[in-house]
Amino acid sequence: MTWRALLLPGLYSLLAVALPAAAAGSAHATAPQNLHLFLLVGQSNMAGRGEIEDSDRVPIDHVFALNARGEWVPAVDPVHWDKPSAGVGLARSFAVEYLKHHPGVSVGLIPAACGGSPISSWAPGEYFDGTHSHPYDDALARFHQAAASGTLKGVLWHKARATAARSWPLATNSR
Repeated sequence: MTWRALLLPGLYSLLAVALPAAAAGSAHATAPQNLHLFLLVGQSNMAGRGEIEDSDRVPIDHVFALNARGEWVPAVDPVHWDKPSAGVGLARSFAVEYLKHHPGVSVGLIPAACGGSPISSWAPGEYFDGTHSHPYDDALARFHQAAASGTLKGVLWHKARATAARSWPLATNSR
């Protein structure tokens, strides 16, 4: 008998058992259930532009984020991906504080901030060229995608200055 005749059947058997088990294990790790969900919306202050340090890339137990592909992953910075300048934001700090007051739960962060977006772009159907997105519609779609994994506990809105001009209150009040 050749080495192929001896080894290949065993290798195929091993792969037939190992690959489905590995896939099942990764699906469980990326699909936590009963999460306390938080939708993270607003501008760059929510998305985060802080400098990332090594400690920001260390996962925090029981804190997950919905990535750009719609998969639950450990929440490490940058949590958002709206622009290449995404960095440290408030998401992980918020989750740590939340867990202090709600022991035994897991947090699911749903990033949907769009740096530089004017408030007008957060209306249904509106497009924001700065992130090539529909901020309101995309945030709502991400929430619906995440909803099967838990219960929405809050919406964190952090807006900065893109619409800080004097005319902004008049413009939004007329809508």
